[in-house]
Amino acid sequence: MKKLPVIFSTSAEGYSIHAEIKSIGPDLLIMITGGDTPHIGTVTTISGEVEVKTILFPSYQGRFHKDHLVAEKIADSIKSYLPGNCVITAGVHVEQITKKANRGFH
Repeated sequence: MKKLPVIFSTSAEGYSIHAEIKSIGPDLLIMITGGDTPHIGTVTTISGEVEVKTILFPSYQGRFHKDHLVAEKIADSIKSYLPGNCVITAGVHVEQITKKANRGFH
């Protein structure tokens, strides 16, 4: 097993996404960033039998960031393994992303 913090990275079509995982006692903090404009767009929380919850921050023109699509996939896959709570911050932006680049990150 890897010692925390751990950083995972993946790249496709010239863009990269990074996930940094830190332990805080029995809890985890996961920070997902990348693309050409890293930011904090969403915060997803996971805790035992409580439903996964996400806050979306506003981006521009009344829209909200969509980074929860990445965070909630991760939350669903790790929820049953968590000994404590988990917070996932996500902020990945690729300007004018193409379908080809988007498929590279799935």
